[in-house]
Amino acid sequence: MKRFNTGKIVNSIFAIIGIAIIVYLAYRLKGYISEVDFNVLRFDYRYLTASFLLMPIWFVLRCYIWKYLLASMGESISLINSIRLIGLTNFGKYVPGKVWFTVGRTVLAERLGIPKKKSFASIIWDTYFILFVSTGFLLMLLFRIQIGIKTFNPLYLLILLLLVPFAFPAVFKRVMDTIIRLLRKKPVEYTVSGKSVIMVILGDILMWSMQGLQFMLLVKSFVPAEISDFTLFLTYPSAWAMGFIVLVMPAGLGIREGLITYVLLQILPDKLSGMAIMAALLSRIQFTIGELSYLVTLIGSKRLWRLNEDKKKS
Repeated sequence: MKRFNTGKIVNSIFAIIGIAIIVYLAYRLKGYISEVDFNVLRFDYRYLTASFLLMPIWFVLRCYIWKYLLASMGESISLINSIRLIGLTNFGKYVPGKVWFTVGRTVLAERLGIPKKKSFASIIWDTYFILFVSTGFLLMLLFRIQIGIKTFNPLYLLILLLLVPFAFPAVFKRVMDTIIRLLRKKPVEYTVSGKSVIMVILGDILMWSMQGLQFMLLVKSFVPAEISDFTLFLTYPSAWAMGFIVLVMPAGLGIREGLITYVLLQILPDKLSGMAIMAALLSRIQFTIGELSYLVTLIGSKRLWRLNEDKKKS
């Protein structure tokens, strides 16, 4: 008698939910488009330009944080090569399971002379803290929607304190080793210092803040209504966290758009409800354009592709 694979069942359920959300968004968008008065819809190009200008800034910071993590493990990599590796492997996240972008970066890092064990450990740590910080944004957003608070509240700090224990390297390593053991993989062998943890978390807070600001400016560039800037600011990092948690959906497809749409429907006037889905889709298009630009402009590097071959010859 065959045993049921619980993991596959759960993944299938999440996949069905994600696909259902995509279909629902497409269906609702079709209906909403007929309701949108395109004569009224106008883009404020100052906001739109500022939104796009933030993309390379936070991306470079994102790459520098990984470079810093590698340095804390005794491995040196230039910022441009960090940008190349992350830019080239970003599309691995569109493969279900969220593992191929990790595998790809590990393989390419080895071509730069970085041992697989260290590059893998650095990617795990990097991903963990990105998710850790974005989860803080998500908790604040959910609390804000549930309670209906329209301004910043000290209770947000209490919510964030709940995450503090998970910032300690020993706690994280124990959690990750347990997960990796369940997946029948070898545990992460390298850790980082407390000082490095603080610096990485601060860097990730700044990075997510810039992404939140980018989304806020994007929405404000075409939505003709006064809506909560702080809620918009929290929305994209929160949507990313939710999309990442649902591992089976490539790049959070459907899940991310679903949360963005839900949040905007809570704060937009009823007559502008169609713009909630438009904002979610425009955000996806904007980030995909950014990822394509990294792929196209950073793919050429003789050092990246030929370093190992040169070493073998010498």
